[in-house]
Amino acid sequence: AGHTMPGNIPVHLVEPRDLDAVHWAALEQDPVVQNQNLGRDLRSVLFNGWLLEQGAELLARERPDFLYERHALFNGAGWKLSRRFGIPLVVEVNAPICDEQAGYELFPLIAAARRIELDVLRRADGVVVVSAWLKAWMVAQGVVADRVHVIPNAVAGRLFEGPAVSGAAVRAR
Repeated sequence: AGHTMPGNIPVHLVEPRDLDAVHWAALEQDPVVQNQNLGRDLRSVLFNGWLLEQGAELLARERPDFLYERHALFNGAGWKLSRRFGIPLVVEVNAPICDEQAGYELFPLIAAARRIELDVLRRADGVVVVSAWLKAWMVAQGVVADRVHVIPNAVAGRLFEGPAVSGAAVRAR
């Protein structure tokens, strides 16, 4: 609580604090976790368990029109909460994260992450992507095309117009 969007719309940010954060830090420092490069993946999996619990408490008090979740590795909690409380889920996807991470030595749980990624995206009520290419990728992965909406990233072009912003000095270097 305490955050609002324009129009005085309340926004709830959920993140681990206090003892949860201390316990997660201890797990990340465990030698087995470090030697097997599991820190990031376990943190993501644990976060989903934590989010499921904390999100359920929040949704028991608040009744939003929809849940909006930015796609992240192992992000199944939003989908579970949306079904449990009968609230539509919209997932924002800026990139095919598992594909981006493929081959990265610090990503040992890629098969599990990919399964969760596809399950969530195929079951979401809506998916917002930043490009037509990403929409085509989603559809190729089995996401229903009518559920995928392209909203391109944008920039205010007026900020980069005129003689004061020519770029010549940068190009000259």
